[in-house]
Amino acid sequence: MKTLLIAAAALLAASAAQAGHFDAPFERSVPVADLNLQTAAGADALIGRLEAAARSACRRQPMLGQYHGAARERACAAKAVVAAVARLDAPLVTARQLTRNSPAMLA
Repeated sequence: MKTLLIAAAALLAASAAQAGHFDAPFERSVPVADLNLQTAAGADALIGRLEAAARSACRRQPMLGQYHGAARERACAAKAVVAAVARLDAPLVTARQLTRNSPAMLA
């Protein structure tokens, strides 16, 4: 797998639709081919890329600038990373991602 897709559209669709706007798609490609996912350094590098892509994909829209919009953005990014790591099926990446985040981020 050369790239992994972070898809946050489904995670934000309901809240954005309720707010009256939706800039789809909320997707970002993340390069993977240059990383050795069998090493801690490679796994950590991928997790960093996934987190950055998820933050970008879930960045709140201008009309959702209130505190609750920022909280939704953080929750969206956390869920998108968890989903991407699960799709990847790389045990070391999964283990590193689980230990990197607090239980609240995974809820």
